[in-house]
Amino acid sequence: MGTEEIYKKSICIGPMARYSTDLPLLMKIICKEENKKLLDFDIKVDFSKLCIYYIEHWDSKLTHRVAPEILKELHKTLEYFHITYDTKIKKWRNPELGKAADWSLVSLIKMKSVDDIFNKDPTKSVMLELLKYLMGISKHTLYPICYLLLSRYLPVYNLEKIRNKLQAAEKSISNTLGENGVLICPPYPIVAPFHRGLFTKGYNAVFMSTFNSLGYPVTLATVGMSSNGLPIGMQIVGRPYSDRITMAVAEEVERAFGGWQAP
Repeated sequence: MGTEEIYKKSICIGPMARYSTDLPLLMKIICKEENKKLLDFDIKVDFSKLCIYYIEHWDSKLTHRVAPEILKELHKTLEYFHITYDTKIKKWRNPELGKAADWSLVSLIKMKSVDDIFNKDPTKSVMLELLKYLMGISKHTLYPICYLLLSRYLPVYNLEKIRNKLQAAEKSISNTLGENGVLICPPYPIVAPFHRGLFTKGYNAVFMSTFNSLGYPVTLATVGMSSNGLPIGMQIVGRPYSDRITMAVAEEVERAFGGWQAP
């Protein structure tokens, strides 16, 4: 188990279920007793008192623009809460979130507590392993090889300063969300790509990794289907210990739009 603070925030157990209605029960099972009182899963969420923020496109030139059919599902979700519950809807305008994306990716890549394919053996050559992969004789897949390349050779001049900035951004973002605020945004800018299609779109991971490194609870809910019959989801993000709210919003989204559909 890693001892780094960023490790403790980012690498943790989380429930996965076909339906959001099952998530609170799973959380009660895996949560420590001292955290159950902080989470208050039995308190009903009043959607009329929520403030929902949203993001359409990530503020970065390195990410893809969000696909039109995903944006359509995002605005359908926002419209539902506004019409049904008169929920406040606001566009996210805190610039610290965009900065946190870059800092979080660097911070996650440079975690010392994460094992790699060579078990931290610096004498083994990652470039040789990459060559073996290109020749079809490596026993490893491409993604862990690329992770090791970045973790070894990505130039970072002041990692501690970057993590301090990330911590300051976390406080700013939490203050913007407040006690009854959630952020709804796509977990990825494009609909599910083909196998290995993520390799050329690696930086798009900041749509998810940013909240992971900040230690924010995120619940994913299916809101519709693409033109090719692939599921489109939205992630509901809250400040720390607001899992009750993010799960309730996800449950309402799935109730309104059908949730998981059999392929």
